[in-house]
Amino acid sequence: MQVEVRDLVELEVSLDFTQALNVELEGSSSLIAKALVCPFKSEVVAVLRAYDEDWTTKFAIKVTKRSIPNLEEQRALLGENKESEIEIAKGRWRDFPLSCATHGMYLDRIKAIGTPFLDVQFPPNEAALGGDLTDRIVHWRRPKHFS
Repeated sequence: MQVEVRDLVELEVSLDFTQALNVELEGSSSLIAKALVCPFKSEVVAVLRAYDEDWTTKFAIKVTKRSIPNLEEQRALLGENKESEIEIAKGRWRDFPLSCATHGMYLDRIKAIGTPFLDVQFPPNEAALGGDLTDRIVHWRRPKHFS
């Protein structure tokens, strides 16, 4: 069984195959497998092998979800430095007529600077949502980041 975490949380996964018959967990003498899967990672928790023609796979699964408490840890896991991105964007878009530009003008500018548009009037940070958030950072994503 493989578990993938696609959020800013850790998952503690426990698989209990003690009620299964004629099976074994690869690489283990126990029929209980546990793993801690980190944010944005994928991990194989267990590989179950049947060693007889007459086998069953009755099992129990327990998943505990834990938030990442420290905001700096969250930023590090996401690999983001939005404030520097915002400052760079301010320089790149400073002389651009945002309010009256056509769609074509935006596309030409994006091609010229080589990076996606970043709206400095609505920046991808906590300030755009009204202030400092205390338990989670704002994680802005573009459509290409969703699978």
